[in-house]
Amino acid sequence: RSSAFGSVARALLAVAAGLTALAPPASAAKARWSITRDISPPQVERRLSSPAIAYSRDALHIVFKDVHIFHMRSVDGGRTWSYPRRISGPNLANGAPCIHADEDGIHVAYPAQVTEQETRYFQLFYTRSADNGETFTAPSRLTDTSAQVRTPRFLPLSQGFALLYYEVE
Repeated sequence: RSSAFGSVARALLAVAAGLTALAPPASAAKARWSITRDISPPQVERRLSSPAIAYSRDALHIVFKDVHIFHMRSVDGGRTWSYPRRISGPNLANGAPCIHADEDGIHVAYPAQVTEQETRYFQLFYTRSADNGETFTAPSRLTDTSAQVRTPRFLPLSQGFALLYYEVE
């Protein structure tokens, strides 16, 4: 698809029967995949840039950027979606978000531009929902560096998760 803003991403879902998150390649190759279906939120008229998706407690969650970071939730497998809700702070320049869901809630991290002493830096911010995406905490700044923070990713661990990112001088 395309729009006046350029390419618009589509969120797609294909479910593999019996595939675990950390399955070795051999078991992934043997999995039976469902037919891919479009689960793009239809009410998103803005550009759906850098979408990330997670599943938690019978709900799909999508976060994406469009100046700010937005969250949407579907409780019916992507057939319908909640209205996009802004979950980022007042920063007007935000990078691609990442999302992770576990028993402690929905976790979202993203780089956002801050200005300090007339210099602009992308720093890492984090917000969390303990009620399956109904509400989110105020974003917390996780980094304080003169480097530019880029590309955060959650890494699930046996207990909790790690948040990975890289810095560019």
